[in-house]
Amino acid sequence: MCRWILLFVFVFVSFADAKVYWLPDFLEDNLDRNARVNPSDDDPSGDPGGDPGGDSPYDECSDWGMITASEKGNKTCAVSDNIPNVGLCYKDCTCPSKYKYDSTNCNGDKEVAGDSCDGKYELCRCKTSLFPYTSCPTGYVPSGTPCNDGSVHYRECVSPCDSLTDYDCGDFDCKQYYSDCPSKCQVCYTDNCHIRTDNSGSYGCKKYWDDCPSKCETPYPDNCHNRADNTTDYGCEKYWADCPSKCQIGKNCTPNDCTGYTLTTAPTDAAYETCVRGCGSTTVYYKRTQCKSGYWDLNNFLCNSNQICTWKTN
Repeated sequence: MCRWILLFVFVFVSFADAKVYWLPDFLEDNLDRNARVNPSDDDPSGDPGGDPGGDSPYDECSDWGMITASEKGNKTCAVSDNIPNVGLCYKDCTCPSKYKYDSTNCNGDKEVAGDSCDGKYELCRCKTSLFPYTSCPTGYVPSGTPCNDGSVHYRECVSPCDSLTDYDCGDFDCKQYYSDCPSKCQVCYTDNCHIRTDNSGSYGCKKYWDDCPSKCETPYPDNCHNRADNTTDYGCEKYWADCPSKCQIGKNCTPNDCTGYTLTTAPTDAAYETCVRGCGSTTVYYKRTQCKSGYWDLNNFLCNSNQICTWKTN
């Protein structure tokens, strides 16, 4: 509580009335002990100023070098006193350090906001009229230079698809779509190998896919495309194991010895033998072995290839 001291004692000549006035202790140094006590000296009305019961010249906080609660606002004050006929007043007031923004240090893309104190504001934030977005809806991305006031604000949100090229892959599929725009193709396949099976076998590839030259469409069923057919005029001695339709080793042939078989047609006058040379030849050769009954050998009855049979005569 405030301590009060006696300030003035006005003594009238009639000694009929004396009045006492009180000031707060912090105004003690403002005492003017030479002040005139005769109200008629300054006030023709005779009203002694400072009377709590009358119109006192000290009925405002400002009269005491202080401010009111409404003037205090967000300030922090060192002194407060409850002054009679005035109420609670404040002195030695300053703005807290959090009130630090004004047009000198918060401008351009930003504006002051929040509580204020003596023209300085608590916040400096991005202008919502310029940066209305703090995040973008699904499927959209921020565009333009952002503003940062502790959180990031964006000028606009756009669809990433708008600025991306959708590549036409022609006969082939799309290999990769844009991660932020799944409806547009970023990279095309250059062939159809991703959907083609490689049917290569043990004997190589007979035909490759037209749209995937690195993979086999039709394999060889055997190794005949790598095997020669060595069949001779006399046939095949051995066929390839991986190509049963081709001869690996052809047959060699030694002709039969048909020496003495001089006839090329079968004799009718004698018994005979035949001989075929073979090795590709099918010609039959003949020789007489014995004259038939009724014929005799002109060559000492020798039955050989040179035998000549003729009719017997008596």
